[in-house]
Amino acid sequence: MSPTHLTGFVVVLIGLLSGLILVAQPFFELGGIAPVVLLTLFLGCLSFGLPLYAGGSNRQRALRFAGGALLLLGLTALIGVFVDAAGVRAAERSTALLWLLAPTGIFGGLLLGYFAGALDRLGGKAR
Repeated sequence: MSPTHLTGFVVVLIGLLSGLILVAQPFFELGGIAPVVLLTLFLGCLSFGLPLYAGGSNRQRALRFAGGALLLLGLTALIGVFVDAAGVRAAERSTALLWLLAPTGIFGGLLLGYFAGALDRLGGKAR
């Protein structure tokens, strides 16, 4: 694994962890977390880390990992919205960010998975 690829992986991982904290924040007391900072970290780390991470020779694997993690994050946010709406567990804080993270994560994850499949179908023809 090249240093660029490793750096991209760590940056993407930080972005996904900040997204996971954003999903958990309405339901659990996590201290004085600033949601705006975490949202900026989430979007910024994914925007800058993903091209670094997927720039290596194993592009399909990197896109599948990032897409699967983003899809899982979006589905977790959607489950959080459902849990609050159904009254299973009331959210202690606003769920507005969950309403943004759910479609973004699901759509982004499916899109990255589609790109990985398209690269597999190309099989090195158009590179």
